[in-house]
Amino acid sequence: MPGVVRYEIPPERRAALNAAVLRVTFDPALAEKYDGVELLTPGSLLLDRIIEDASSRGHHCVAIVQAGDESSEREVLAANLSFRNATPEVSSSKRDLVPYMLFTFRITLITDEKTELLETVVLNCDSLREHQVRDMFFEEALALPEEPLTGKRDIRPVYVAACEEMEKRIGAVVADCRESARGRLTEEEQRIKDYFAGLAREAQVSKYPEQAKAAIEAYSAEERKRLEEAQLKYSLDARVRLVGVRTIMVPTVKMAVLLTGRKKGREIELQYDEVSLEIPPPRCDACGTEMKELGLCDEGHLVCGECERKCAVCDRVSCQACAENLRVSDKCAQCGRLLCELHAVRDDFGLGVYCPDHTTECPSCGKKASGSFVARCGRCNQRYCFLCVAAKEKSCGTCRSLTGVSADNADVARVKSQSAFAGKFGKWKAARNRKFTIVEGRAMLAKRTFVLDMEGQLVWEG
Repeated sequence: MPGVVRYEIPPERRAALNAAVLRVTFDPALAEKYDGVELLTPGSLLLDRIIEDASSRGHHCVAIVQAGDESSEREVLAANLSFRNATPEVSSSKRDLVPYMLFTFRITLITDEKTELLETVVLNCDSLREHQVRDMFFEEALALPEEPLTGKRDIRPVYVAACEEMEKRIGAVVADCRESARGRLTEEEQRIKDYFAGLAREAQVSKYPEQAKAAIEAYSAEERKRLEEAQLKYSLDARVRLVGVRTIMVPTVKMAVLLTGRKKGREIELQYDEVSLEIPPPRCDACGTEMKELGLCDEGHLVCGECERKCAVCDRVSCQACAENLRVSDKCAQCGRLLCELHAVRDDFGLGVYCPDHTTECPSCGKKASGSFVARCGRCNQRYCFLCVAAKEKSCGTCRSLTGVSADNADVARVKSQSAFAGKFGKWKAARNRKFTIVEGRAMLAKRTFVLDMEGQLVWEG
């Protein structure tokens, strides 16, 4: 019968396929026309039986890679990673054979031109991290039967991860191919438009208007058809086919590394294969990027340099993974340094947040003022908020409130014990604010101001 193929099934496969002879067609119409003819197309019962039987037979081979010279875990750790704000210590390690899977994809990009690529992706089946492909992974001499080395494994998540990695790799190639085809399409469209525009101009000068009108309409319809054909010709058709899968058993060291920081510590799991001795870089807990230099914030998060935030005053370290109230997130409005909540000072005049170096707590009223809102008293030379220094007199409220005291006053006695000039004065005045005691000595032709701190130490005179 035309369109029908007869197959005789080998005796050992007859039970699985429930037939000794099969008559097969690929045409649904013939399967309906003839009795005893089975349709062999995707989704048909016969094809499902054949696939099920085929998948239960044969061997999936694996490769085994021999380890190189043994190196200590500490040496490998030091060669691969560096650490900020933390001291690493290998607390435990274990050697094992870890399955990797090598996927080979054939990528076909079709526009008016055809481009074919082969991409190989090797993933660790446990961590789903990519491994840099080595030439040894393709050596057929490494092939061994599967049973002694690895059991059944669900490869679906590994396959999905491999597809995602392959898509990242070819993204730029696909974009270049599409952009190149778009440029050729633009040139082709312009040629088509110019050609039919010329035909239309020739028709317009015809002596027969009705015939010219019909010709121009025909040219317009043909132009649209040609433009549509060009769109199809230069559109990108991307096809990806999995052409090979191989399992590779790689001797791997899994180790626990304890990171000791300023406050909270952290134990992390790292591993490296004993062939390349490369540790896959851990990911930042805040942004997820891989990092060769690991930071540890005070809450125990692994953090990259971009996400690390360190207080300029106390060196507290935080990151975006920390709770909001624990983050070093404020910046001094004057110098731009980062500050934690304990050292971020918000001024009382609504100008913003400042570091302690750029704010002053007014000794008179207690308000916190930034540099632009601070004035210096012309008498005691101390810094006050601008509201507490009279612009006309250029003196603070404490100096303006000085009252007379006796020569045996305790503050006067402290001044006399610490200043060589105090003995020249016979009259005294004093006043006190939140931080200082201002003492003024007067003589017939002289006057001098002395400033004591809260402990009675002389901090300024003049």
